[in-house]
Amino acid sequence: MVRKLVHLHVRNPKTDETPIEAATQIFSSALPYPFLPLWKRLLLIHPRTYAFELFLINQLIYFYATVPADSETLIHSVIASSFPQSK
Repeated sequence: MVRKLVHLHVRNPKTDETPIEAATQIFSSALPYPFLPLWKRLLLIHPRTYAFELFLINQLIYFYATVPADSETLIHSVIASSFPQSK
């Protein structure tokens, strides 16, 4: 099964005072809980996977995320809840 991936680029404005530590909320909300044990993975039950990159350059926070297409709305809303002024 091939999943369609979506690449997101999110930028936080320089005037935003939200600390970079707020990104921990993104990861805790996006990652599945509980984690799948090895025996379930062997039965071809695959966990959702995400790729995140965060950059802090000249006081601007940039997010790059690669997510499955069906999770795009979830990741957008999780980022927007942690960094409400992001574009």
